[in-house]
Amino acid sequence: MSSSSKSSRTDKSSLNSFGKSKKSWIRSSLTKAFSKKKSKHGGMSDTESSPHHALNTISGSSSRLEEVEVDELKKKLEDRDVALTDIRLDALDKAREVDILRETVNRLKHENKQLKSDMSRLLAGRGSRASSQASIPMLGDEDPVYEAPPSSSSGSYSSKRSSGCNSVKVTVNVDLRGVISNAICPDNEIIIGFLAIPGKDVAWEELDQQIFSLFEAYIARIDPDHHLGLHCSESVIGYQMGEVVREKGASPPDHIPGDVLAPTTTVRMFLRGAAQHAVDSLVLECLFPRTMLEQLLKFLLSHRRLVLSGATGIGKSNLARQLATYLSVRIGLDRNGVVDVRIPEDTSDKEIVKVEKQLESLLRSTEPSVVLIDNIPRHRIAFVSSVFSSVELNHDALHKMP
Repeated sequence: MSSSSKSSRTDKSSLNSFGKSKKSWIRSSLTKAFSKKKSKHGGMSDTESSPHHALNTISGSSSRLEEVEVDELKKKLEDRDVALTDIRLDALDKAREVDILRETVNRLKHENKQLKSDMSRLLAGRGSRASSQASIPMLGDEDPVYEAPPSSSSGSYSSKRSSGCNSVKVTVNVDLRGVISNAICPDNEIIIGFLAIPGKDVAWEELDQQIFSLFEAYIARIDPDHHLGLHCSESVIGYQMGEVVREKGASPPDHIPGDVLAPTTTVRMFLRGAAQHAVDSLVLECLFPRTMLEQLLKFLLSHRRLVLSGATGIGKSNLARQLATYLSVRIGLDRNGVVDVRIPEDTSDKEIVKVEKQLESLLRSTEPSVVLIDNIPRHRIAFVSSVFSSVELNHDALHKMP
């Protein structure tokens, strides 16, 4: 091999080595450049691409997600808590309303019970009158019915039907005057039973006991609880049959009962009234307790004015009229001397002025009078109050009243 060939081979090898080194240098340069570029643009390094780093990244992301979910759950919990609080407050309000309604219902039940009791007393009194009056035509030619306590030993009357016996009717005359009179008003009579005509051997004291026993039995039927306060020993002032008057505590008549009583005779009992300053007849007429009527009359006589108010249908109008009638009799006026004043419901000025003048005239009068104003419209209460407050009570008229 010549020197030229050796040199050429040496040159080739040097060129080859230079080319290889040049290629490796270029490759390393490119690798570094790309690695820097990748790091600069967010590429993963060797550490970042490791599995441990990936786990840390996943755990960090999950923790952030859990924090977001916890915040959302807390917010939902707060919203639910607020809603639950509102519901509890509403429930408390409803419970309070229910308690108020329950108290109202209990109060109305109590008032309704009292009204029913008052109404039953009124119906018992009215029904006893109607049933007694209706039973009269049914007797006819049949055997009479005698109403009396079965414990009595007298054979002159019975609570059962007795064939072949005549009887007389026994009534209570509700006369507010408290006097025994021959002037009888059929509307004021209450039939309490029937009595067998006494024999020749019956004395007046025995007849008194029989008649008073009928009265006690009747009171026991209409007032089993004894709220009215009526007692035969105090309430009855006597009885009248035909032309004969038997006053309680007086000497007996000359004739025996068997000669006075006949099948067509009616025995009428009379109760204490205005003449005795008592309210027994008024109690039986109104069927209100004695103590209540006495308190109302005491207030009316002292204040000269009385206002009755309450629910519909409990007997206010009848009570007011009976009190006015009793008071008119007690002060010496005629039984029909009660002045009725009607308050118009319409807005007619003429009618209002007319009523106002009538009331002022009655209030300024020197003569005693009893004024009854019934069913005052609600929107006229202020008008009536203003008329009464504008006129002072006449003292001259007050002195004339008992």
